Amino acid sequence: MRLAGIDWVIIAIFIAFITVIGFVASRKTHGKKEELLVAGRNVGMYVMLASVVAGEWGAITMVYQAEAGYINGLSAMFLGIVIGIGSVLAGMGGWFSVWVRRVKIMTIPELMEFRYGRAARAIAGLAMVAAFLIMLGTFLQGLGNMFGVFLGGDPKFIMIIMLILALVYTVTGGMWSVVLTDLVQFLILGIVIPLCAILAINYVGGWDALYDGVYAALGESGVNPVTCYGMPTIVYQIIYFFIAMAVYPTALTRVCACRSVREGYKGSTLGYSSFLARAVFPVVVGAAGLIIVPGMDSGITAYAETMIKIVPAGVLGLIVAGMLSAFMSTADTYYMTCASMIPQDVIAPLLPKGKSLTDKQTALLIRLGILLTALCALYVAYFYQGGMIYWVVKLAELMFVSGVAVAFFFGMYWKKANQYGACAALICGLAGAAITNYGLGLAAHLVFYWAMGASIAGMVVVSLLTQKNDPPKEIVGVYRERRALANGND
Repeated sequence: MRLAGIDWVIIAIFIAFITVIGFVASRKTHGKKEELLVAGRNVGMYVMLASVVAGEWGAITMVYQAEAGYINGLSAMFLGIVIGIGSVLAGMGGWFSVWVRRVKIMTIPELMEFRYGRAARAIAGLAMVAAFLIMLGTFLQGLGNMFGVFLGGDPKFIMIIMLILALVYTVTGGMWSVVLTDLVQFLILGIVIPLCAILAINYVGGWDALYDGVYAALGESGVNPVTCYGMPTIVYQIIYFFIAMAVYPTALTRVCACRSVREGYKGSTLGYSSFLARAVFPVVVGAAGLIIVPGMDSGITAYAETMIKIVPAGVLGLIVAGMLSAFMSTADTYYMTCASMIPQDVIAPLLPKGKSLTDKQTALLIRLGILLTALCALYVAYFYQGGMIYWVVKLAELMFVSGVAVAFFFGMYWKKANQYGACAALICGLAGAAITNYGLGLAAHLVFYWAMGASIAGMVVVSLLTQKNDPPKEIVGVYRERRALANGND
């Protein structure tokens, strides 16, 4: 069964509502850079929490986690467990929410300049823009296929429509539109995502029937993550998510939008605790798809095909609206993160010393950057074929996570880290991830270790060789800041 008339009405109402919110949000930016990028740093903790959950519980999460469930069975739930562990540890540690928010930084590359100088900022900005374009393009590709199943249309045409919808309110309202629409989407997603999993389990006859069906289809690897993935991959994922969530730019953007360090700290920790659920629910739907719609060539459309089989009219419209909502949350976050880095972190560091962009120039470039981001992502979506979406995304992230994480942590805890070492770490991390993944096609955990190893080696060796040109600096008092947070000082 495809969408009925009532389903289309629900979807149309949702699209109109979200568009109105985007235009209302545009009145709050006033053309100011800080309003556009971080909502004037005036977002409360609960709104920030809703924004984290809505933005990170994106439609692409449902697609690639359901794909993992269809391919790897219930073993794929381990992905949710390690994401939850790593993310909560990063949030509870306050690695970025204390220091970064307090010094009023708006982007990760800006953090690189704060510690290392303009060159490091420009390199970090370029690495992150490249990775985000690959990721957003991959998201569009998967979501176009999924919505093609729901709506019965050409996936490529649907990708274009989806891009336009997200562009409308992200360009007009900036971070305010992201936060306000995320608040609405949080309410929808909180109903839709668990509902889909419950319906799928009920349809196959309960949890025991689901487990037995997955075991019959995939054997031991379908129910045992160690057999399915192997311990090297499990260990790598736990380490990776602890590191990545400490420096991940979409999370940082929301923390920086909070009114205070304390609210950002609490909101990020609570928001990260939901990451377990965001992976487990879609995996259950994908695993149920092995029983409900067996024999599909690709797991990308498993979520949509399963829902069409089991969900009645009206409810299906709510689910599609929720999925569209989830896409909007993901797209607006990536648009803003990527587009803000273009003027802030790529163009600004290359300007002559003493020159800077005005707030109006920056706001205009951000809006143009959002359009450029959309066009580049669409190009990637049309032409790039990278395999299972989950691993495409994680490996693309390594292009910047490896170098940025090394520069970030060494910059806080090793006084001999300098600008030359940071630039080397960023370049080596980017090159290590790109060569081992796109060039050599190594396994994901090997790409991670090579990229991190190359980045650490670049930082240590180059920093030690250039101490005369850039001597040691006093390390930022991170522990003092965290004690102040614990005592209630902001």
